[in-house]
Amino acid sequence: MRVKTVAWLSRESAGRLMLLAVLGICGGILAYSIARIVLFQTERSELEHSAQISVENAGRLGAESFAAMEAVAKDGLPLCSDREIAFMRNLVFNSLHIRDVGRSRDGKVDCSAGVGRVSSPARIGPPDIAIRGVQFWTSTGLMISSEAHGFVLERDGVSVVLNPETFKTMEEPPPRYVTGFLYDRSRDLMVRRSGNVIPLNKEEIAAGRFVERQGVYYQPLCPERSMACMVAYEARTDFLAKIRPVSVAWALAGVLTGMLLGFMIIFAALRRRTMESQLRRAIRRGGLDLAYQPIVDLDSGMMAGVEALARWSNDDGEPVAPDVFVPLAESKGFVTEITRSVMRCAIKDLGDLLVDGDLRMSVNITAQDLMDPGFLAELERCVSAAGILPGAIGLELTERSMVDYGAATEALAQLKVAGYRVYIDDFGTGYSSLAYLHRLGVDALKIDQAFTQTIGTGAVTASVVPQILDMARQLDLLVVVEGIETEEQAEYFRQSKAGSLGQGWLFGRALPVEEIRKLIQQRSSMRHYESLAGTANRG
Repeated sequence: MRVKTVAWLSRESAGRLMLLAVLGICGGILAYSIARIVLFQTERSELEHSAQISVENAGRLGAESFAAMEAVAKDGLPLCSDREIAFMRNLVFNSLHIRDVGRSRDGKVDCSAGVGRVSSPARIGPPDIAIRGVQFWTSTGLMISSEAHGFVLERDGVSVVLNPETFKTMEEPPPRYVTGFLYDRSRDLMVRRSGNVIPLNKEEIAAGRFVERQGVYYQPLCPERSMACMVAYEARTDFLAKIRPVSVAWALAGVLTGMLLGFMIIFAALRRRTMESQLRRAIRRGGLDLAYQPIVDLDSGMMAGVEALARWSNDDGEPVAPDVFVPLAESKGFVTEITRSVMRCAIKDLGDLLVDGDLRMSVNITAQDLMDPGFLAELERCVSAAGILPGAIGLELTERSMVDYGAATEALAQLKVAGYRVYIDDFGTGYSSLAYLHRLGVDALKIDQAFTQTIGTGAVTASVVPQILDMARQLDLLVVVEGIETEEQAEYFRQSKAGSLGQGWLFGRALPVEEIRKLIQQRSSMRHYESLAGTANRG
C-alpha cells in the first residue's frame, strides 16, 4: 500500500513538473515569436524611416542646387564676366553643399566659380540621365583638377557641382546603409546616384515594397513627385545580432510567465483537490454538522417546522460556506453523498419529534439527487425506520437546478406519489412560469430572501413579490418566505397571503440540534419575536 502511495505521489509530482515545463517552454516560444514579429516590424519601420530621411535630405540638396542655378540664370550679368564669376563665387561660398557653379554653351563649359573663364571651353560629355529638363552626371571629371570628380546638375546653361562626400554624410551609419537613385518616370529610366550596388532591379525599387534577398533586408522608397529614390538596407545577420538580447529577454519573460501560470493552476488544483479530499473524508467520517432554522406560521406565530442545513469546517477548523462546498460536490459528482448524510442525521436528530405529523422538516436536495435511482429508496428506508409519515418531510429543490425538465418532472412525480412534499427553493431567481409549476406539481414556493429585503424599500424588484404571491394563490401553493428580518416584512406577507410561513433572523438563527429540540418541545407562541430571537442567539 505504501509503494502505491509513493508511486501515486511520484506521478502527481511528475505531472506538475511536466505542466510547469510545458507552460514555461510554450510561454518562452510564444514570447520569443512575438518579440521577433514585433522587432521585425520595427526594423521595417526603421528602414522605411531611414529611406524617408534620405529622400528628404536629397530634396533639400536639390532645392539648394536649383535655387543656385535659377539665381545665376536670372543674375542679369554679362555671361562669364568678372561680375558674374564673382557672383557665382559668392553663391558657392554661402552654400553648404555646392562646390562649384559654372556657365556652359553648346555643350561646352565657358567659366565657373572655381576656375574662372576658360580660354579653351571644355566639352561636356553626355549626361547619365535627364529628368524634367535637368541633366545629371553622377560622377564626372572636374576642370579644377584632373583627379577631381563630382556630382553635376545642369539646367538652362547653368551647372552646379556637388561634392560626392555630401551624400555619404547624409547616409545612415553602419550596420544600416542607403543607396540613392535618380528616376525618370516618363522614360522609365533609373541610375544609381550614391551608395553601394544592390541586387534590386528598377521595378522592385520603383514599387517601394520591402524585399529580403541574399540575407539582406531592403526597403525602397520612391515618392511620386521626387526625382530621387532611396533604398535603405541592413544585413539579416546584423539585425539578428542586434535584436538577440531583446528576444532572449522576451523569451525568459515568457518562460517565467508560463511557469507562473503553471504555479497558479497547480495551486488552484491543489487547493481545490485538498478541499475536495477533506470534504469527502468529512462525509465518510460523519464530519458534517447540522443546524436547524425555525419555520414559523405567520398567522398564528407558532413554529411550523425547521429546515436542516449542512455545516462543515475544514481540517484547519475554518468554516466553509455551503455556497462553496455544495457546488464543489456537485461539480465532482458526489453531492448525493452530502444529501444522504444530511437526511440520515436530520431524521436521527429530530425523527421522534416528527412522528405525530404536526411538525415538518425540510431538507435541501439537488438535481443529481433526483437523477439518482437509489435516492428515493434510501429516503424511504430512513423515514420508515424512524416511523415518520412522508408528509412530514419537505424536499427543497432550487428552480435553477432543474435543467433536465423531463427527468425532473418524472422524479418529482415519484416523490409526490410516495407522499413527500416538494418545495421550489429560492423562487424568483430562475425561470419558472405558471404552467411550468403546474406541470411539476410542487407543494410550496420558497421566496428568495433577495425579494424579501425589498419590502418597504420601494425597490423595483418589490413589484415581483405580488406576482409570485398571485401565482401561488392560483396554484393553491404554500408560500415560505426566506430572510425575514423585520416585523414590517412579516406583516406584509401575513396580510398578503393567508397561511404563509416564514423563516429568518426575526424568528431565530440556525441552531444546533440541542437548542432546536428545546424550542420544538416548548411549542410556545412565537409572536414575541424579540424574546425568541434572544434565546436563539444565545445558542
